[in-house]
Amino acid sequence: LLNNEELILKKFKQRWRRCLKKSLNQNILIEEIRDSFSAENHIRLFNTKLQEENKFRGLKNDFLISLMRENKKSSNMHLYIAYKLFDKKDIKVPLGMLLDIDHGTTTSFLIGYINKDGRELNANYQLFCHLDAH
Repeated sequence: LLNNEELILKKFKQRWRRCLKKSLNQNILIEEIRDSFSAENHIRLFNTKLQEENKFRGLKNDFLISLMRENKKSSNMHLYIAYKLFDKKDIKVPLGMLLDIDHGTTTSFLIGYINKDGRELNANYQLFCHLDAH
């Protein structure tokens, strides 16, 4: 953390750096969802889309929601949503999400979903930058 952003970015692979920079120019907002009700709804929505589009079972919504409820007190689970912002009408269009959990000094990625628009805008690169931000 003592290094500035430029020095940190130089340590990334060229492709990762290029995709992150492209994403940073796309007017994408990353929000952490802290409200339990909203987080549960987002998990149901995005995890269901992820499973349907990729035709796999993955982690069940009920499991993720109960895990989130158990970890609510310790605040070691984080849900981030990526939105495309449209300036003229203050509209936020969801692009994807990322759910992670902290255990000790380590953060583990649980699930992530990026829709077609999010992939075109490289929103996942900004989402993954938030894994280490807390």
